[in-house]
Amino acid sequence: MIRTYEIDDSSDLYFKKPEIVECCRTNNARAYFRVNSRSKRRLAAEMSKSILDQIIAGDFHLRKTYEKCLGNFPVEDHKLWILDIDDDLGYSDDGCLNLLNEIFRKLNPKRADDLNHFWVPTVNGRHLVIEAFPLKFFHDLHPEVSVHQDNGTLLYYENN
Repeated sequence: MIRTYEIDDSSDLYFKKPEIVECCRTNNARAYFRVNSRSKRRLAAEMSKSILDQIIAGDFHLRKTYEKCLGNFPVEDHKLWILDIDDDLGYSDDGCLNLLNEIFRKLNPKRADDLNHFWVPTVNGRHLVIEAFPLKFFHDLHPEVSVHQDNGTLLYYENN
């Protein structure tokens, strides 16, 4: 990891993206972002506890405490998941979205047409970022598609 940015909203991302892109180009790196936000209050509490625990243990290497704490607690509010759809699986964007709409229609007919999502191009295919849903139905139909419940997705790489 080269650098961590805190992004509060889409306008914040808009202003920070040129710096992020330049950092990636300079270091031949990719930029990722977490699609699920974290509570700043809870993060501050986790960091304070972690820093104190490290100091008590005699560990004064605190540089990565922020990143560690980000991953130490789950998202509590609206959850987004990432479907990792590699090109070699042969799925079209429409085909995968149709499958998810079918699952949502079975589970909640009133919400089927209101499925919030967005696509992110990746090095080997694409990520479909989508509202959390019952995994069993999806995995029974398509076990080859990975579902990431709290990972990052690609923000920038040199070819996109």
